[in-house]
Amino acid sequence: QMIMSLVHMQENNTNSEEVKENMQSIRLRIESIAKLHQQLMEQNDVVDLKKYIQYIVSNAANLIADNKNTITHLDIETLQKKKKISFPLGLIINEWVTNSVKYAQPASGALEIAVCICNESDNLKVHYKDNGKPQTERLPKKSLGLEIVGILTEQMDGNIETTESNPYQYKLTIPLTDGE
Repeated sequence: QMIMSLVHMQENNTNSEEVKENMQSIRLRIESIAKLHQQLMEQNDVVDLKKYIQYIVSNAANLIADNKNTITHLDIETLQKKKKISFPLGLIINEWVTNSVKYAQPASGALEIAVCICNESDNLKVHYKDNGKPQTERLPKKSLGLEIVGILTEQMDGNIETTESNPYQYKLTIPLTDGE
């Protein structure tokens, strides 16, 4: 909480939009970690993935959406997953939602974000998309957020797929072993 307060103070004490955006991004990452930590303290070795992801998505969308009308569609199975899967997955989804809210430009109407998570065979499948127009210039090719997503995916031995027609819609597959 103290770190969050310091970041928020710094965010309020600057006139630079770039610094404000960076501070906001840091604050969102800290909040994601704090929420998971809270759940980890309340539970043994597993996290209620549905509740956790619902919190991550609504929190990220509400914090940075400002006046942007944002609608979320969540289709998440009720799953209990170990911390070593829940923590990096929450951070990945936080990055995706943050990028959607910041950069997606829907053709008309509200920004819509969809997250679907389910068990399929021995894999956890995560599908993420927004209704923003595909724009290759929407995000920098080498952003810190996308680097984080790549590192966390590797950490879970996962695989991310995108399409050329819309590089900001993701299909993440995480192999599950040993009852994860």
